[in-house]
Order: sequence, then C-alpha cells, then structure tokens
Amino acid sequence: FQAYQLFRLPDDMWQPGSPPTALADANGSGAGPPADSTLRSQHACLQWLAAVGVSVSDGTALVAGGFDAALAHADEWMATRGELGYDVDGAVLKLDDISLHATLGSTGADPNWAVALKFPAQAAVTTLLGIELTVGRTGAVTPVAQLRPVTLGGVTIASATLHNAGAVEKLDLRVGDSVLVQRAGDVIPQVVRMLPELRSGSELKWELPTQCPRCGSALHAENTGAPRGKDGGSGGARAKRRGGGG
Repeated sequence: FQAYQLFRLPDDMWQPGSPPTALADANGSGAGPPADSTLRSQHACLQWLAAVGVSVSDGTALVAGGFDAALAHADEWMATRGELGYDVDGAVLKLDDISLHATLGSTGADPNWAVALKFPAQAAVTTLLGIELTVGRTGAVTPVAQLRPVTLGGVTIASATLHNAGAVEKLDLRVGDSVLVQRAGDVIPQVVRMLPELRSGSELKWELPTQCPRCGSALHAENTGAPRGKDGGSGGARAKRRGGGG
C-alpha cells in the first residue's frame, strides 16, 4: 500500500496490535550532505538512522566489488524474500558516496546514481475450475478464470481476469487444466499458461456463450475483441460456465 491508501482502510481491516510500520531507505533529498556533516555515504546514513531508533531494512548491505557484485547480492536477497515478513517486488542499488549524487544528477524523476531491479513475479500451479463471465458498466463481457485457491506472496488467489475470449483461445484453456498463475507486478492475478504435460484428457473445452448473461441480447465483438451485450448499464450480473463440449 501507499501510505495514503493504508490510512484510508476501514476500521475492520486493521489488525489489533499490528500498527503500520515503515522502513527508512534514504537520507533525504539526495542533494548531498552539508559541508560539516559526517554522514557522507548512504550506508553511514542508514547506520545513523538505526542508531537513533528509525527502522531500516535488515537486507541493507554495503557491497564492494562493483555492479556485478551488487547484482549477485540482490539475487541472494531475492531468494530470501519469502522470509522477510513483508512483501517486496524488487531492490534498489545505490551509489554509496553521497557527494557524487548531485554530480550525477537525475534524468527526469529518475536518479542516475541508483538502479531499480524488479524481481520476477511469484508464481504457482493451480487448477482452472471454471470460467465465469462478468458484465462491466459499459456492457463489455469479460471471461474470468475461477481457480482452486492458491497463496502467492501472502495473498489467496481464487480468480483472475482473462481479458477477452481471444485470450482464452490463445492460452488454449480448458476447464480442469493445471495452470501457472502469477501476480503481475506482484499485484494483479494473471493466468500465464496452461500446463499441457499435466492434462489427463478429461478437461472440458470452454465456448463463449452467444447471449449476454445479463440482458439476454446477442453478443457481438467490437474492434477491441471484447464481446458486448445490448445492455450497457452498470451492474454485476454474472453467468458461470463450467465447460461445454470436449
């Protein structure tokens, strides 16, 4: 969560005895320390923050040996991400000498003295239990994969959008398939692919219904490939499709 999203949570979503916490990872603007400052490196700043009682990440490390050594350390840290007690989706490599930060400057909003690394999305194998149609407020009909619940990064995933009927065909999805699921950007559930080597032959091919599940009108495809019904109003009408012919 961004901080403002966190504080907008309803009261019943706060866990008693578990107040929000934050980890510091920088010393300020990046314009460089004052001339009389002893905090002339990123690592020294983090040590000082920890000494005065500010929480910093246990994964913070000063790495010598250049960029390749820093990448190797990030890979090692990534392997422990499941043990951290909080979600992370990447790491940031920073030049330790703060006096060089102002010299290197920034490109737009991106500092030239830091590199962000995005970790691969966490993935798991589960079963496609069915495909359910949802009708959006504009009348667009979207297939949604109903999944055997699986936990990814501490979040239980039970469904994932399939965007349109073309995506179902492209992925060659059948009800009963074993599928690889990930959280795109460690946020949005996504069906990556089905696993043909795990097919038993009992899986059922899914076919897009010809009628809108909410208003009953004939579905028609627009330029986006998303089928629509005649009724384009708001609402959450749904029709479950548990498989058709073989």
